[in-house]
Amino acid sequence: MRYVLLRDPGSNNPFMLLFPEGGGEQAPPVSAVVLGERRLAALPEAVGTARLHQMSGESLYAVPWVVDRPCYPLDRMFLLDADDPECARSLDRLIGIQRPEAR
Repeated sequence: MRYVLLRDPGSNNPFMLLFPEGGGEQAPPVSAVVLGERRLAALPEAVGTARLHQMSGESLYAVPWVVDRPCYPLDRMFLLDADDPECARSLDRLIGIQRPEAR
């Protein structure tokens, strides 16, 4: 999966927005995971590719691995639905953009 590493402006926790493989550059993120690591030097690059390692039968608890190193989450992944207006507003707040139709 492709990812973008961001920080929540409220908590300053780093989180990954995860994008579907083969979804193209315009594909919306499909999930987000808040990372437990807060030290900048220990975090992966801001943009890259991650593999998700999951326990059998536990689809919402996954550990992203970047360059053969785990990025342990604080909690379960959040599934994102870009068609849900509340989800879209939250994403806009987190990444600091406005949708073109809202301008």
